[in-house]
Amino acid sequence: MPRALTGSLKRHGDHFDARITLPDGTRPWIHLPAGETEARARERAASMSEKAKAAGVVERVDPKARVAPVPPSETFRDYAERWVEEREARGLVSARDDRSRLKNHVATIVGDRPIRDITRAEVEAIVESCDTKVLDGEIEWLTATHVWACVTKLFGDACGSKVKTLRVREDNPAAGVRGPDRGVEKAKNYLYPNEFLKLAACEAVPLRARRVYALSIYLYVRAGELEALGLEDVDHGRGTVHVHRSIDRARRCEKSTKGKQARRFSVEAEILPLLRVLCPQALAAGAKRLTAMGAVEDLSTTFRDHLRAAGVDRAELFADDKTRKHITFHDLRATGLTWMAVRGDDPLKIKFRAGHSDFKTTEIYIREAEQVKDGFGVVFPALPACLLGDPAAAPEDESSSESSDDAGRNGVTTEPPSRFELETYGLRNRCSTAELRWQPLRLGKAAPSPMDA
Repeated sequence: MPRALTGSLKRHGDHFDARITLPDGTRPWIHLPAGETEARARERAASMSEKAKAAGVVERVDPKARVAPVPPSETFRDYAERWVEEREARGLVSARDDRSRLKNHVATIVGDRPIRDITRAEVEAIVESCDTKVLDGEIEWLTATHVWACVTKLFGDACGSKVKTLRVREDNPAAGVRGPDRGVEKAKNYLYPNEFLKLAACEAVPLRARRVYALSIYLYVRAGELEALGLEDVDHGRGTVHVHRSIDRARRCEKSTKGKQARRFSVEAEILPLLRVLCPQALAAGAKRLTAMGAVEDLSTTFRDHLRAAGVDRAELFADDKTRKHITFHDLRATGLTWMAVRGDDPLKIKFRAGHSDFKTTEIYIREAEQVKDGFGVVFPALPACLLGDPAAAPEDESSSESSDDAGRNGVTTEPPSRFELETYGLRNRCSTAELRWQPLRLGKAAPSPMDA
């Protein structure tokens, strides 16, 4: 009896790599999803080996050949699984959603058809099916566009992928086919400065949540980027942050930022006092990240409840219909970007700080700001004292926030670091006592709690 094909397995960091023999005779190491147990990884490796065996191992392909010698009978469903697994091996976060989109909206139409024989007419049938589902209310038009993007990428790889075993066609049947119809773009949501101040000062909302909301607005970061922000990424001396990684919400592991664009920029002066509170607290707790408070995205389910508790009840923040969407945690980032545009910041500065790869995305915020800036209020107001950990401090009213904001713009510095902060981070006098600069130092033991200082 021949030995069952199980493939080879080895650990590679936070995941396993499996080695199997592919139909072209090559034996590559395939990156398996992070977090899987060894038993699950062996099952996956054995499954892939059996699929390769069923397809039939052939002679090694000529490296210059355009199409890999795979069985002519390979169906769309089987090819789609190979295509998604290759994307998973490259660590692409969208792979899981791609598998679901192909299974639910494409395989039902061409799943059993040989991938090499699918025609343009069948691709057009996929588009027609998506349009019908949108009209019937089964899916949103945005979902249809995501399905179409997945389909065009798959067929593009089927004829021109860099991975030779994925090149199984000479042509692209999706080329030139018009995608699903686009629907109404729902208006973006954001908070006005006075609404944020009400939320930030509301004692009924947990302090942890209010601090996260402030950081999301004043640093204009995505939820995963905020959660991954480390203490070493905050330079207090120069007043900058370095956003260069994010947290994968599905696999709970680090990944690159969206668009793989790292960015370092000067922070808003009004957020520095909060950073100077959070960093020592995180350091004293032995944490390496700024928030040190679990998954930031956990707050997305309670954000609107917190707004209501704070008395922020503007109707359009909670509307959800064909032309409007209710405000979400991600809209806190949109709030910060809108505030920058209202302030009249340079468009390229907004684009870089937001990490946008396309200027058209930045233009959305600029156009919105041009229409609503009159009577908008003073953006990036000074944070209420209670947000910095002083529960006895009375929230600042709007007029005092505006005056503090104007003072910050005119070069008046925030109050100097406390003795604890100086002992924790170290003090370096560069010019004069009026221009103190301080930076992190390596500590031999945990620092005392700032609340006990």
